Amino acid sequence: MSLEVEKKATVSLAVANQKGGVGKTIIASHAAIYAEDSYKVVIVDLDPQANATSIFKERGYRVELTMDLFQKRVDFKEILQDSLNVVFSATPELLNKELLDLNLFAENIRNLKQSYDNLFIVYDTPPVAGDLQIISLVCSDFAVSPIELSKFSIDGLSKLINTIQNIKSQYNHDLEFVGIVANRVKKVSPLQNEVLASLRESYSHLLLNPEIPERQVIEEAITDGLAVWELSKSKLTGKQMKLLQTEIFNRIESIN
Repeated sequence: MSLEVEKKATVSLAVANQKGGVGKTIIASHAAIYAEDSYKVVIVDLDPQANATSIFKERGYRVELTMDLFQKRVDFKEILQDSLNVVFSATPELLNKELLDLNLFAENIRNLKQSYDNLFIVYDTPPVAGDLQIISLVCSDFAVSPIELSKFSIDGLSKLINTIQNIKSQYNHDLEFVGIVANRVKKVSPLQNEVLASLRESYSHLLLNPEIPERQVIEEAITDGLAVWELSKSKLTGKQMKLLQTEIFNRIESIN
């Protein structure tokens, strides 16, 4: 008796914010690890800090170069021939705009998405609204934005939403904004509670649940290439992070 595995459409997700220190890499990495049970995962690390690269090297992913996507037509058949998930690693050359062929990057990603089913592509992006962040949104089906609960977060969020809407209208009609992640939340902070209340009032339809608390164990886990739910000592935080990822993927599936 043979059982056919149901094929899933390839999905691409950009994790973006135009501010540093909001936990983009943590949310992107947990999304990728969550997807491993259902998809072959491809990480595209566009942040020259290369934190996602380090995480997925630790996790045993096959390592390729993100710069190759900007500089040549990539043979994905050779890269994806085995069972390993893949991380396209960031290098300092990403800071040199003259080395970045954005059209070639878009062509490579288009070929990748059109040629393979069951891929989950996630982009970890730099914290500025430059070419690297923009091209990730041009090439994505979906976007998620982690935010820090500060007085400036709502202003920054409105700018990001405007950027996404502009890209959707001009370059990528398929781009959908999945929602906002309130990350590194300190429940004892009156200021953060005030900002969170404002977010709920203004963006309730976009605010993903649950919020993720500030916990050192999240950093400890991901530094070792693990999701926080893979650590036995972090059951509550792991449950919260997994529930968040379930919410993200449920929204993606409902849109798809």
